[in-house]
Amino acid sequence: MSSLHLDVFWKDGVHVKPVREFSQKAPVPKDVDDLTSSLPKMKMWTYALSVHDDGIPLTSHIIVVISSSGGHTVARLSAQI
Repeated sequence: MSSLHLDVFWKDGVHVKPVREFSQKAPVPKDVDDLTSSLPKMKMWTYALSVHDDGIPLTSHIIVVISSSGGHTVARLSAQI
């Protein structure tokens, strides 16, 4: 998990711009209790981000793109602020 890279953006309508500044705490792994014993044991990784920016409309969404060390997008997350 340490080889993953995070990029954080603001999206307002169709316009996307990078967050001015963000910091990330080290990801914390946690075992996930499985409802069935037939699946392999899994882990959940919790990331905590602090975003520092100003002048962002309340209608904007925050976009987090998680990339592999090879530059391939692993996941893209979106949340309304």
